[in-house]
Amino acid sequence: MITNFCVICGKTHGLHNHHIIPKGSSVKPKCGDYDDPTNLVTLCTEHHEWIHGLKPNRYNNWKHLQAEGIGRAKRRGVYKGKVTSIPTEKVRALRELGMGATEIAKTLNIGRASVYRHL
Repeated sequence: MITNFCVICGKTHGLHNHHIIPKGSSVKPKCGDYDDPTNLVTLCTEHHEWIHGLKPNRYNNWKHLQAEGIGRAKRRGVYKGKVTSIPTEKVRALRELGMGATEIAKTLNIGRASVYRHL
């Protein structure tokens, strides 16, 4: 996830986008593209260097550290949360027309879990 702050410490300057699954790896990201935002995480220079100094598979706590960084950024007022791009009104309107979650997801080009979340 690309943010405007380091997900570990919350700094807002000297930021880099770090590839979670490195380019050139034999493992392909689920999204299919190494430069996809879901395969990137924003780090400050210090933490980016720190990550690259670690042994492989030792740093596997991304979700926890990312949540901590987001929490610090929210407390400082830097991060307000992601703006929703899914039209809740359209999801509900299609549901009222009798469409199922899978049909709605295909129509709006979103995931079924997102449909359920908005219902």
